[in-house]
Amino acid sequence: MGIKGLVKILFFSIAILSYYPAFAAPEDARFKGGSFDGWSVFEHDIDFLLDIGLITISSASAQTFEITQKYTLADITITTEAPADTFVQGQIMRLSIPSTWRCCFDPNAEITLTGNALTKIDTPEYIEADRTLKIPLLEKLITGDTIVVSGLQLLNLHYVPVQQTAALEFDFNGDGLKDIYDKHFITLTHFVRGGSYDGWNYFETDETSLMPEDVIGTIFELR
Repeated sequence: MGIKGLVKILFFSIAILSYYPAFAAPEDARFKGGSFDGWSVFEHDIDFLLDIGLITISSASAQTFEITQKYTLADITITTEAPADTFVQGQIMRLSIPSTWRCCFDPNAEITLTGNALTKIDTPEYIEADRTLKIPLLEKLITGDTIVVSGLQLLNLHYVPVQQTAALEFDFNGDGLKDIYDKHFITLTHFVRGGSYDGWNYFETDETSLMPEDVIGTIFELR
């Protein structure tokens, strides 16, 4: 091959290796992905040369729920940032509970919709065993359009393993697959109130000193 050919190959390889890291540097906004996409901890803020629509959903805040209670979710804002003819009349958008959670929305809860794009959507309805809120579009969404969903409630949280953290899912093109996630998390927890030294107690019961020595068993205190 010769020294010159070897030098050229080495130079070309070094040029490629040095080029791509610079092109995909973390500070380059073109490479910021969406929540949970596995590529970045940042949310994408532009759709650089992708020619696709960009829409976000965000709860008003992160939330922590105790699984034995029923809770009303914080207001959820859907914002259109770059339509690109993606969100058009007849489109179906879907707001869903985290796919791994065995709970549902309360179909009897009264929800309200507000926002400057309120007239562009049809009446929402629960589908998929009340795990998804379907939002049909009557008109094309444009940049800056917002839809705010208020009053959603979660049911059957006790079916979800405790200490789970996840985010609501959103399908904006109606294909049944999640496209983006809520910017804020929901965390589930559970306080187990047991007896002294049972390994589960949250509040300990007072020690018992009057039990006969030959009695063996477990004492429960119900409040």
